[in-house]
Amino acid sequence: MKQVFARFIITISAAAGLMLLAGLAAPGARATPFFTQQTGLRCVSCHNAGQEADGVAGLNAFGITFKQCGYHVGCAVPPPPPPVALTTQSHDGLAVFKNVCAPGQQLFLALRPGKNSAKRDIVIILDPGDHVKMGLQAGSTLATACDHIPSDSDDFRWVNLVKASN
Repeated sequence: MKQVFARFIITISAAAGLMLLAGLAAPGARATPFFTQQTGLRCVSCHNAGQEADGVAGLNAFGITFKQCGYHVGCAVPPPPPPVALTTQSHDGLAVFKNVCAPGQQLFLALRPGKNSAKRDIVIILDPGDHVKMGLQAGSTLATACDHIPSDSDDFRWVNLVKASN
């Protein structure tokens, strides 16, 4: 009985030692860019530049759409069109806002400067015919509405910028 128990202990110890050696010899774990491999797109297609490691918190508008589509490209929710001008997605710059609402309506702009946090909202109200020009930092987003303040459920998007004149 003692010999059987001793053989059992030796066998268990040997197996544990082999597993330990196999674990030490295995290459270290590393992150796999799964979605890059799946879609052929670069990380910055879905993530804000420099925020790739932030996961969902670092998604840009295309990345949010990709997530809403069940991680498939080209579903019924179209991605936003590529910007025709600079945006605050990756640049600081000047933004010009004009009231384009129906006659007599005010335009409400809800700006989220910097990191798109609802805790940092700035609401600007433009009367009919008004416009405003302001400097904004990279990462600023915007939602607009006529005659009411936009809510968190509204679509916040990158602010289009104009080139600063010298």
